Amino acid sequence: MKKGPVIAIVIAVAVSAGLYFAPITPSENETALSPEEKALDKKVDEAVLIIQGAEGAPMRGIAMLREVLEEDPNHVKANYWMGEFSWVSGQFDKAVPRFEKVLEVDPSNGEAAKRLVTVLVQLQQNEKAKDVGETFIKNNPDHEATAEVQNMLNNI
Repeated sequence: MKKGPVIAIVIAVAVSAGLYFAPITPSENETALSPEEKALDKKVDEAVLIIQGAEGAPMRGIAMLREVLEEDPNHVKANYWMGEFSWVSGQFDKAVPRFEKVLEVDPSNGEAAKRLVTVLVQLQQNEKAKDVGETFIKNNPDHEATAEVQNMLNNI
């Protein structure tokens, strides 16, 4: 049996468990958000809870995320979660533009950088993965995710 599919399944299960148990807490930046931005963030949080919940209605949550993105295509949180759920479901080609959008809007988003590098490696786009990682490190040398991104690059 080939190791690739087994590794992909193990990663997907681990990420799914991590997403399910991950707390959705407001960030320090949310205090500076406008009421409209807070409403969109709240909608994203509700969508994520629906998707992660055992209620069996993940497409309702995805529809809510799409509504947020229709209203604000640059919404970092909605793009991140759409990328995350695409990645978990094995839709790597759909995850890439979501994480790229997050990094376009928020170049210091370490989680998006790590996920994008991971997805690109899974798509066997190693050179692009290296470029993304190196750009993140260059632009964010003191970021807490820099060491982890560098470690990921060392393993490509």
